[in-house]
Amino acid sequence: MKKFDLSKDRIAEVIKYTQTCHVRTDFDFLATHLGAKPGKIHVVLGVAGGGKSTTRNSLIVDYLGNNPGKKVLLWLSEESYDDFEKDLARNPEMLKWMDKIIVFSEQNHVECFQTIEMAREKFKSSIYDSGCTFLLFDNITTSKLYGSTFSKQESFIEYLKPVIEESNVPCFIFAHTGAHIKAGHKGIIDQNDVRGSKSLTNISEFLYVLQTISANGNTYSTIKNVKHRGTDIGHKLFIFDYSVEHRIYRRSNALDIDKFNLLYGEQDDPTRVNKKNGRGKSR
Repeated sequence: MKKFDLSKDRIAEVIKYTQTCHVRTDFDFLATHLGAKPGKIHVVLGVAGGGKSTTRNSLIVDYLGNNPGKKVLLWLSEESYDDFEKDLARNPEMLKWMDKIIVFSEQNHVECFQTIEMAREKFKSSIYDSGCTFLLFDNITTSKLYGSTFSKQESFIEYLKPVIEESNVPCFIFAHTGAHIKAGHKGIIDQNDVRGSKSLTNISEFLYVLQTISANGNTYSTIKNVKHRGTDIGHKLFIFDYSVEHRIYRRSNALDIDKFNLLYGEQDDPTRVNKKNGRGKSR
């Protein structure tokens, strides 16, 4: 137990921290709570094929473009180095920052996962050895660090939080929704829809939910601020502006809840959507 007796100086220090932008960004869904927070866990939840990789790449470009001299560590569980190289080669914006992106792929380093202890040590040492100032974990649901049982998942999550706090880097963790929720899902996705242990969304300080809506022949990629611990925000719901040319989201704009409800009510039948639109006119 602990009894708190905050001095005026300590109160001022805490308030100043919460009101300071530590990571500059062009994305309104982050700027609404003054950007990503060092030493905090930010979880991005979405369906398979629901824009998580595009969001990941967009966050990398946004971070490196707005925070000169910084470095990103990208921890991959599903993609090999070859997979990522192919993605990189087709992404002109990512190519600009190749020398600032350090990648670790679980697919290429199976020797690091012979025991839980070895895996965790590799994860922790990678953060420090890379000299990264920003960490993206894509994605935790399929990671060998995470495990297939609830007990292993919860054990790693308990291990993860102090590691991120100690490293003092902003950490974005991408996670899948449950298998029953697929692209074109008609319900509103929330934090309870995470696949596996809910400990992940419970311990995160910031939680964002990706949801794609297909309506009127167009595809609208939205992101919602579900959790923002210790900060007040002016808006919770945003819509991404996707650039076909640059293959990333360029910005996120506030989306009025009435507009969202209108789009939600006008969703296309997924079996009849004209697939030639691809992502459609995400706006």
